[in-house]
Amino acid sequence: MTKRRKPGRGEQRERGRTRRERRRYLLVAAEGRNKTERLYIESLIKNQKVYAVHFTAGSETDAPQLVQSAIHARERMPDWSEGDAVFVLSDMDTEEYKKAKAEEAIRIADKSEIELLLSAPCFEIWYLLHFRYSTRQYSSSAEAVDELRKYVKDYQKNSDIAEMLKPLQAEAIARAKKAEKYHETAGRKRWERNSGTEVYHLVELLKMAEE
Repeated sequence: MTKRRKPGRGEQRERGRTRRERRRYLLVAAEGRNKTERLYIESLIKNQKVYAVHFTAGSETDAPQLVQSAIHARERMPDWSEGDAVFVLSDMDTEEYKKAKAEEAIRIADKSEIELLLSAPCFEIWYLLHFRYSTRQYSSSAEAVDELRKYVKDYQKNSDIAEMLKPLQAEAIARAKKAEKYHETAGRKRWERNSGTEVYHLVELLKMAEE
């Protein structure tokens, strides 16, 4: 008769308890040259228990490269499953070649089931929408940042202003949707919109995770 192997300590512990279901993964890729987006998202996730949020590591600033880095990061995540999500945040800036880059990134993201969120010309448009509605065009990202300083004195890249903005979040979401509708009605493709932002999609997801 074959002698039965005694279970190890790990097996004994596992038999005596129910395995806890893990949080859903939320993988976020943002431009590597600054931490503005990361600081903002880290502040938003403090009070939610639905998602385990991970940020891709890298210095990519090109929209297609950001999407590719998100794809590779997702492949390295253990037991990725339904309910997990990937978001890529990318600035359009104002250079004409960025439009073709954004169009390419959208194709890759859609094919790979990744949420690509564009901001034109930059992420600070999302901040500005907390204070006013506008669809004005900007000649540069610096011009948008200068306008933000009318409402947030001495604002700089990497400033963490999420807590200050939170009471105005619902208005910002409504304004972002209104601006999006304005551009859609005008027949503009996603990569042709200046100004506007799709960041509200991620913000709404995290907002629901707090409820």
